[in-house]
Amino acid sequence: MLHVAEAYGLPLPRPSMKGRTRNYFQHGANFAVAGSLVLNNSAYKEVTGLDHPAVDHSLGIQVQSFTDLLPIISQRSNVSAVMTSSLFIVGEFGGIDYIGGLVSNKSLEEMKSWVPHVVAAIGSSVHDLINLGATTLVVPGNYAIGCAPWFLTQFQSNNTEDYDHTGCLKSFNEFSAYHNNMLMQELAKQRLLHPNAKIIYADYYGAQLQLFLNAEMLGKPFWLRRVPGKNQ
Repeated sequence: MLHVAEAYGLPLPRPSMKGRTRNYFQHGANFAVAGSLVLNNSAYKEVTGLDHPAVDHSLGIQVQSFTDLLPIISQRSNVSAVMTSSLFIVGEFGGIDYIGGLVSNKSLEEMKSWVPHVVAAIGSSVHDLINLGATTLVVPGNYAIGCAPWFLTQFQSNNTEDYDHTGCLKSFNEFSAYHNNMLMQELAKQRLLHPNAKIIYADYYGAQLQLFLNAEMLGKPFWLRRVPGKNQ
């Protein structure tokens, strides 16, 4: 969201938790909370068997926070105009749900059973925002997590077959792609339910991979991991 505002030369959206006046939100609101899950804490426990120790700021809670602030943002009499003239960026969500499993030594294969629950919760929040009056929504997919420095370090392997030609971990990127494919299917369902809304899928995965595929031309980042036995 912040990068989108910067790209268009707009003021940065203000943190939602500090605002209580319409003037405060005149340039938008940012409801993101670091470390937030898609699933609420109880659903996360039910689906994954894991506890999430942080305060629950999951996606549904964030949507509810927006709903609670909407009368202030719109001055109560202008809800429809605010909703139809606003751009809603819903995510990127899901990464924290899955990272929790990885640090708890859950396998990627086991975590695939979590994906439908995570994706359904994202779809439910999109549905709720549209019912509130939202008409333009951008829903990003997950990043290529197999290219992220933390994953490359934590799950490094001496087997060159575990890496693709960019130096990224294949199995982790395949998991991200699995989530993204299911998310696109869910958004297709939401478009059928809400034909008058624009629901845009943002391909963070594809955009990120382009940076790696063109690293030599763009300037290879210092942390880009070399594939063991290759590019020496």
